Amino acid sequence: MSDKAVDQFSFLDRLSDGYYLATEGIYGEVEDIIQDALDDLKKFDEYMGFLRDNS
Repeated sequence: MSDKAVDQFSFLDRLSDGYYLATEGIYGEVEDIIQDALDDLKKFDEYMGFLRDNS
């Protein structure tokens, strides 16, 4: 996978880390992380187009 493709999916790491921190009470709110995840999933068609173009 190219560096650009990796950057496109780095949101998964951010969401995972954010969810962990929120559920442990370290930083942030779970509701905010869930909303971020939903917002990113709305971009799914954009990501699929990117993958199709690079396959």
